[in-house]
Amino acid sequence: MARLDKQQFHRLIRDSKEARTIILETLGERLLLIQQRSLSLPTSRVLIFGRNRDADCHDIREFLSANRISYEWVDRDRQPERMPPGTSEDPDCPAVSVDGQLFIQPPTTRQVADALQLQTRPNRDSYDVVIVGAGPAGMAAGVYGSSEGLTVLIVERCAAGGQAGTSSVSKIIWNFLRGFQGKT
Repeated sequence: MARLDKQQFHRLIRDSKEARTIILETLGERLLLIQQRSLSLPTSRVLIFGRNRDADCHDIREFLSANRISYEWVDRDRQPERMPPGTSEDPDCPAVSVDGQLFIQPPTTRQVADALQLQTRPNRDSYDVVIVGAGPAGMAAGVYGSSEGLTVLIVERCAAGGQAGTSSVSKIIWNFLRGFQGKT
């Protein structure tokens, strides 16, 4: 095995037809493998099977959107062939699949969050500060409490950033908080 810098690598490719052929063939094979792998992956980690009027589906879709997690909506009436096995017994009950884990009964948003491996439980038994709400003020309090060496827990019902997290002014809030770094 040899370690080459950029210039040595370019010289090797330019001067050696054999090396160039081996490198390009290997690169082509690896790109093909990456392409095959990416095509075999689902486009979304979450699939929701239901109808627009399903309140359970609405809550889950709202949670996913607030957390900027992409999902695919499969309408039971328009695409019945895409329904997973075992969901046709109750045509009025929505189903959800998260990373291949199928919930035949509508899951709670907590169950969806757990399936997505989002943190839903505290890491410690005790904290110096507990902040309720992860909106701009809660996030700022958490940042500044942590910067002072305190152990901080921020509890949020739905999504970090609160309403500002989905707003077009969230960039202004981000820059506002950054403006105070290092100031006393």
